[in-house]
Amino acid sequence: MSTAVYSLFYIPVLRNLKIGVLSERQRSSNSNSNTAASAANGNNNNIDETDSQFGSVSSSEPSTRGIRSTVASSTGETNAFAVTWPPAPPPSTPTTQQIVNRLMNPPQAARTYNKDHTPVTLSMIWVVNFVGVEHFQTSTTSGRHVLRPNDPLAVQGADLGLSSEILTWLKEGDDNNITLPTSHFQ
Repeated sequence: MSTAVYSLFYIPVLRNLKIGVLSERQRSSNSNSNTAASAANGNNNNIDETDSQFGSVSSSEPSTRGIRSTVASSTGETNAFAVTWPPAPPPSTPTTQQIVNRLMNPPQAARTYNKDHTPVTLSMIWVVNFVGVEHFQTSTTSGRHVLRPNDPLAVQGADLGLSSEILTWLKEGDDNNITLPTSHFQ
């Protein structure tokens, strides 16, 4: 069984193809042709002086240009360039306390106001997107997402400060939205 490194985007590259790195033979042939062309144009700059500051890299050495990852498959290894920079932060899972705080103080984008700006309507879509779909199950009666009975939010929510109205709506409500007065929220 082989371990595989998966990347969202990758470009397959042949084993011996080195992007941006010339072998000694290629560099000397390029240098000779550049020197001849430079001499013909009256320019005496030599490309080898510029390239020598980066050191010599032969075609058998691994390329250090770009980020290289190896993707192992059942047929053998294949070299690939992976888009891994800057590294993506690991997905963060909010704690139950952070979820309660956000539900009791939702951002302005999550709030839907009526004309007089007194009642606030929260959407189940926003809640599921914020909390995470893994915390919910589909209700057999209403067909909408409801909080799982053994979920930490269902068990500890009231103790952490979640209002009973919101908790009841998350556990067993039939509506996709809940409308509460602004005084209900922090």
